[in-house]
Amino acid sequence: MAYSSTLTPTPAAGKGIPFNWFTQLLANTEDINNRATAAFTPTWTNGTLGNGTLVGRYLKVGKLVYFHLNLTWGTTTSSAGAWTFTLPVTATANGGGLIRVGSGECFDSSATQYWDARCRLASTTTFTVWTGDAAASAVLATASPFTWANNDELHIMGTYEAA
Repeated sequence: MAYSSTLTPTPAAGKGIPFNWFTQLLANTEDINNRATAAFTPTWTNGTLGNGTLVGRYLKVGKLVYFHLNLTWGTTTSSAGAWTFTLPVTATANGGGLIRVGSGECFDSSATQYWDARCRLASTTTFTVWTGDAAASAVLATASPFTWANNDELHIMGTYEAA
């Protein structure tokens, strides 16, 4: 059995793919699985962080980007208007459609209530966060889905194709 640089098995005449080919494939997959995520600092449009925190991490494997973003509202955090956040790596052009790239939750600390959230590409470099159902969905903003205040949180995880 011979292997090419792309892990394509070349079985001997009359034989199938041997088990050791899968072992080699898994060994190379293990290398991908052990990669560390990298930090990125998202830009928040229409928000002022003040003493809150906004952090992001991502992992790029080939053209696939995995990311997460966490926003914790502080006592001096504020916003005005609908929010967008920057992506860690430029996304492939979405053809003008609303491409869903992630999901997460909003946490209202005063009411101890969670709200589902979903992310859509706004451009190749930004995404918006929506909450609510199809009949009453809204982009996250100062009073959506609740009035944001100290210790409220936004947690997002997503995946998309890099340009």
